[in-house]
Amino acid sequence: MASLAESAEASSSRVTAVQQQQQVPLTLKTSIPDLSLPPTSYLVPTNFSRAHLSTLVNRLLAQTANLTTTVPFDFIADGQLLRESLESWLDKNGKTVEEGIELEYIKSTLPPKWAGSFEHDDWVASIDASREGTFLTASYDSCIRLFSYASPQEAVLTHKVVSTGSSAQSLVDAKWLGSSSRIVTAAVDGTVRIFTVPEANFTSETPGQIPGAGRTAMGPSALTSLSVSPDGEAVLSASRDGSVGYWKVGDVEISPSEATGVDDQADEDAKRKRRKGVNGKASSALQAKKPSALLWHSPPALLNNDVYAPSNNARVSQAVFSKTSSEVAYSAGYDGKVVEWDLFGAIQGGNPKLSQKTSDKVILCLDSMSASARGSSSSAVCVTGHMDRSIGIWDMRSASANISLLLPNAHGAPVYTVSSHPQSPNLLCSASGDGVVKLFDTRSPRRALFSLARPQAAAPAGAVTGSSKEKLLASAWDCGGQVVLAGGEDCKVNIFRGEGIGIERPGLA
Repeated sequence: MASLAESAEASSSRVTAVQQQQQVPLTLKTSIPDLSLPPTSYLVPTNFSRAHLSTLVNRLLAQTANLTTTVPFDFIADGQLLRESLESWLDKNGKTVEEGIELEYIKSTLPPKWAGSFEHDDWVASIDASREGTFLTASYDSCIRLFSYASPQEAVLTHKVVSTGSSAQSLVDAKWLGSSSRIVTAAVDGTVRIFTVPEANFTSETPGQIPGAGRTAMGPSALTSLSVSPDGEAVLSASRDGSVGYWKVGDVEISPSEATGVDDQADEDAKRKRRKGVNGKASSALQAKKPSALLWHSPPALLNNDVYAPSNNARVSQAVFSKTSSEVAYSAGYDGKVVEWDLFGAIQGGNPKLSQKTSDKVILCLDSMSASARGSSSSAVCVTGHMDRSIGIWDMRSASANISLLLPNAHGAPVYTVSSHPQSPNLLCSASGDGVVKLFDTRSPRRALFSLARPQAAAPAGAVTGSSKEKLLASAWDCGGQVVLAGGEDCKVNIFRGEGIGIERPGLA
């Protein structure tokens, strides 16, 4: 009996050894410049996992590309990150070793870590972190604030934007105008305002305010978002009535004396709460400034006797410029459409609509991806967040009239904000009513790269992390793409700091 047991054990050991030595043909490819391997097939053991494969690729690159430093890699198989052994992946996907595996290798990214939070007096509506070392916010208390990463205790600049007299006071967005010292804001009362920030406020350690009034123009309806063109010379405003305003900055600006008069009038209207202000009618000075062009994402419906009203689901959630062109823009809204616009044609009086795609989604947010997204040489790719918790990728050049790629159940609640990485054409972050920030790679979209949330220890007493009480309404990347910022109902901007995010060439920081 002992000999039979020993024979069975030896046979089992031989079978195990054969299984461990089983090999699978492997094809390796990448989109990383200067780190591609010759197009050939490699036989590797099926028990290889990510770490083994990363070591293999580094050794091959040392021979073929003269790679002198070790680079950690992740691997994508059939659109999802490889998080197990090749054998497990084959079994899970119903494939055999004879079929082989094609893997795309990408630079590994470590998860960003929570680095702190910046307090606000009200909900955070928007974040602009495009300036190095600082970020700009707009909040529901109608204030714009400028923060320095080095000074989390208090904003270095705070300015209360005066309403035009409407009962609606909240700001919905604030952005830097290119590389200038000017800030543009949008509000629920329909105003687009431009402020000039004195240079001294950028370096001052003492909290200050923007002296004097801004330059003001009126949108056609309550606004929902802003976008600034790549050259900083134009602005898009999205409205609840289905329209998109295209503003040339030079057309918005008025003389300082006129601006002061307008804002004095607005301040007086707000104090007196005059009937015409409460009814939403602007002063004559404000009415004089109109968009350079008005685009109808969702045209109004004709009621009777030339009376028009916004159509059902007319609200435009967001309108953004292309990352590479100041003459191309995109809009998306509650009607489930994403529209591509020719702004030069709009100014010239031609047909401004370049393309349109539809869906059954209620779209809450929109951003355009960086150039070369999904193999493109332009930025004609958009990302949207939806009421049903999904995220959509839209290729506006595609012949299809629908979403190119849908990420269902991307979050546990409606997705209120999406933001594309400033450098990588494949990375994006999203934030939701579930209080969680997620990072996605469009090359492996089935599962988020990372989920980020404020640590429980950093939450205020009584707050429940990830609950509906802490909806995240705004998100942004810093200019280098290494910091993710998010804020919302918790009246804070939380900072998540990473390293090497979206940097695909070794040695670059």
